[in-house]
Amino acid sequence: MIDSLDSDGKTNNNSRMNVAGTDSDSMTIAGKTIYGSKQTATIATDKRTITLSQTASSQIRGGGLVNIAGSWITIKSVSGTTVELKSDSSVIGSQSVFFAYAQVNDNNEFVVANSL
Repeated sequence: MIDSLDSDGKTNNNSRMNVAGTDSDSMTIAGKTIYGSKQTATIATDKRTITLSQTASSQIRGGGLVNIAGSWITIKSVSGTTVELKSDSSVIGSQSVFFAYAQVNDNNEFVVANSL
């Protein structure tokens, strides 16, 4: 798989990641496999802040998706071990979460990419 936005946020680098190997997790939905990263996280009482047990990888970023208790939520931003969500989680406390290696294209928002 090629990640069009690598850790420096530039689209001119083709970062490859092994999604079928041991460095990724997966989940199956409606017979389709989605690759990503499973992590243990703590969801704050504000229901929009997640604290990870380890620093987020470059594939976990704003615009991506996280599955919490069966619900998909768009990620607003990521900094170190803190992930901010665009909408409320249905649960709080310690949870197993799944970050999909995916991006959401939202034509209702204007996003400025880093210069190339």
